[in-house]
Amino acid sequence: MIKLFPQAAALTCLLASTAQAEPSRVPNWLMNEPMSLFDWGMYKTDQHMRERLKAVDVTFSAKYFHASAQYDWKENRIKLNAMFTGDASAVTDAACIEHIKKAKGAFLNYAWEAKEQIQAAPEVMATLFSHEGGYQSKGQPKDVGEQLANITVLEVTMMRASGSGFAPQSRCSSSLTSTSVNVIKN
Repeated sequence: MIKLFPQAAALTCLLASTAQAEPSRVPNWLMNEPMSLFDWGMYKTDQHMRERLKAVDVTFSAKYFHASAQYDWKENRIKLNAMFTGDASAVTDAACIEHIKKAKGAFLNYAWEAKEQIQAAPEVMATLFSHEGGYQSKGQPKDVGEQLANITVLEVTMMRASGSGFAPQSRCSSSLTSTSVNVIKN
């Protein structure tokens, strides 16, 4: 019993000090900041982008490296970013165009034809920016998905090994509501 006493005393002290701790200024502020449906939608969009590209990685000629989603306040754009790596012959402008079409298809519920992608975009975006319970606010605009699809751009960066890291070789972009792909020249 004597051997257990120091351990029990230490546990009691730990529990007592933990019970009296309160959040400091920054955690307290964060705890009181509400999360918007837009915040939640951006989080779900980011996760959706990553999961979908990982799921179809074997269809790409270059290796899937990274994906993300961010909102650009200045441009009022949702930017979906995907990065692929490979040797110089696998990261060309032509490969970028191929990869952006496949990445867009994966993101848009595996819609591989351009016409299907344009039709799927509003539905996918509306689903990502919705309440988890499936309910809709009475004041919700009817064209939420369409408006979000209109401001969403997918950008693909093809990276090649360079020294101890990677260097961008080719970049291209496409909106979710268009079949055109723009090669971005630096």
